[in-house]
Amino acid sequence: MVKGKGKNPFKQYLPMKPIKRGTKIWEVACSCCGYLFDFQVYTGKANGVSENGLAHRVVIDLVSELRDQGIIVCIDNFFTGFPLMKELRQWSTYVVGTLRTNRKGYPEALKNANLLKGMKRGDYHTVACGEIVCAVWKDTKHVTFVSNVHSSSGNTTIQRKLKKGGKLSLPCPPSAVSYNVNMGAVDRHDQMVQSYAIDRKSRRWWVRLFVNFLDAIMVNAYIIYKQNFKIMNMPQPQKPPEPMGHDKFMACIIHNLMGDFSCRRHPGPAPSLPITPAYSNKHDSVNMVELGLLKFGRCNHCCIGVKNSKRKETGFGCKTCMKRLCRSSCHMDYHRKLNIF
Repeated sequence: MVKGKGKNPFKQYLPMKPIKRGTKIWEVACSCCGYLFDFQVYTGKANGVSENGLAHRVVIDLVSELRDQGIIVCIDNFFTGFPLMKELRQWSTYVVGTLRTNRKGYPEALKNANLLKGMKRGDYHTVACGEIVCAVWKDTKHVTFVSNVHSSSGNTTIQRKLKKGGKLSLPCPPSAVSYNVNMGAVDRHDQMVQSYAIDRKSRRWWVRLFVNFLDAIMVNAYIIYKQNFKIMNMPQPQKPPEPMGHDKFMACIIHNLMGDFSCRRHPGPAPSLPITPAYSNKHDSVNMVELGLLKFGRCNHCCIGVKNSKRKETGFGCKTCMKRLCRSSCHMDYHRKLNIF
């Protein structure tokens, strides 16, 4: 989600998310480094008709460029479905994810209340539906994993921390280990974006979107830099140098983009000309504040004693008359009324 509360034709409201209002973006990222591979801005319903299989369509669009490469896609229960897994399998693309119990095609054997009630922590039951394997695992609660690449059994375990200290090794299905290790790439990328985000408030929704993409580009550039740094500095007999941190990388990019440029000169107002008094030096306009004679306050000519006047404050005045007077015209007008000149 890209934050934004202003007018936006694509604005979404998701009350369960940390950012509740903004532009929804679907993303796919690499699980090993968090590199953002592709994204899609959600623009609402297609042709004014409610989309059937929105999650299915989004996943197909995002991984279409990765087909026939044998990759494994980790997705959560919002996207997971049996038709999606069968279609991706035809592309030599595999899926691991969690599954909701109300999905169409969910195995009836895994809905058995007596079966679920008798499970202890670390127990799991699997059902194979052709090339797709579903597994119900009991951790602190029941979780269903689905995969079209893992087997239905294995000697895999997962570590859990205990309240009193120490760790507990629990048996689990192979798909659970793969899911826990590889899931969260998009969250990792978003975390790196937020670390040094250049996002700023704007009334224009597209500005927030553009700046978010600029942040994503900077993060991707840093990830590529780190990967190339490791390749160029291995193997070495001595300890290889460490790549620069994210903050230093950002500063380096900024300095290279700026070069010798500092800022453009903005045309300012013409310098005010000093007022040449046409009367005695005893009634010159002087800075009363710097001389310590009066404090900064309202003008005695155009503010004090004048009805419906705008408040104008000044630090200048007449040293002889001990009055605050605007330096522009009030000083001369005040003394003309007194017939001083």
